[in-house]
Formats: sequence, structure tokens, C-alpha cells
Amino acid sequence: MTDGWLRTTEEWDKRVSYAVWRWYQDKIGRNVPLRVLEWTGHGVVWYLCVLAGFFLVKDARPGFYALMGNLFVGLSTDLLIVVIIKPLARRKRPHYNPGKTELSLQSVDKFSFPSGHATRCAMVTGLVLHGYLVYKIPSEALVWATILWAITVMESRVMLGRHHVLDIVGGSLLGSLNAVFVSRFLSLNASSAPALRDQLLAIAIRTFLRK
Repeated sequence: MTDGWLRTTEEWDKRVSYAVWRWYQDKIGRNVPLRVLEWTGHGVVWYLCVLAGFFLVKDARPGFYALMGNLFVGLSTDLLIVVIIKPLARRKRPHYNPGKTELSLQSVDKFSFPSGHATRCAMVTGLVLHGYLVYKIPSEALVWATILWAITVMESRVMLGRHHVLDIVGGSLLGSLNAVFVSRFLSLNASSAPALRDQLLAIAIRTFLRK
């Protein structure tokens, strides 16, 4: 009975996902905006932006460095979650998937569940909200912009043909749990984050000069 229920759910998911993709391709058919959204949720892009924010932005509020540190931790736990679960689930990408994602680990990324973009977007949104509530940074407008961005990126994954609907739903749930875990157990203290940044920056500079 369980196998039958899972098979029925999977078939429903495939039909709905294909219908969304087919509708977008027939009615709009512009994949360039979807590709741009894909890059805004790419893990490599987020690692570079977070590291740049943490180390290169000077004289920011302490909460800013704490938020950047939390996002770095969240990105790392997100990567761990995806690398572990995708090979275990081994769900294939939609047959109409336009091709591999650039700068991705193909041995893992060839699988569909969960959507790494969905886990990442949900995690980022959760930690940004945590930053707003705890560190009073970023602004409320930026929090809402992050929520809108996350929803748009998740929707675009189905419209582009990268994922099924349930890949997105599962990914968003895992990403939200990841954000709760990081904010609860691994978050940086705003008062100590600037000192940590200065220490790490000094270590990096000394290491570079020795070479």
C-alpha cells in the first residue's frame, strides 16, 4: 500500500511539474530571466558574496558580521545536507531538464531531490529573518525582498525544468529546518563577530605574506 501511495504521489508530481513547465514554455518561453534567477541562488555565488561581505566590508554594524558568519555556516550545512540526501534519494531530474548546472558537482547534482536552490533560498531567508529579529539588520524592506526573491527562485526551478514541484517543497522544508538549527545552535554573537572577523583576516594576511 505504501509503495502504491508513493508511486501515485510521484506520478502526480511529475504531471503537475510538466504542466507548469509546458505552460511557461508555451506562454512565455523566455528562459534567460530564469537562468539569471538560477545564478542568484547558486551556492558558489553565495559563498563569494558572503565571504566578501564578511572580510571586505569595513566598519559595518556588528550584527552585519554576525549575519555574514551565520550565512557562511548555513551555506556549509546546506551543502552537507544536499550532498548526503541527493545520492540517497536518487531521484532523476525531469526528462525535459535543459542540461547540467554550471559550477556544480555533477555526481550529486544529477539527482533532483531535494532542490539545492530551494534548500539554500529557504535557509538564507530564515537566517536573514533571524538577523532582522536578533541583530536588527537588515531592514524590514530587505527581509521582504529576500522572501520574494526566494519564492521567485523556487518557482523558476520548475518553470525551467530543473526540478519537480515536490523537490522544491522538500528542499524548502529542509532549508527552513537548517536555518532554525544554525540560528539556534551555531549563530554568532553580534558583539564578538567583529573581533572574530579581524582575527581571521589577520591570519589570512599573515599566511599570504609568508608565501
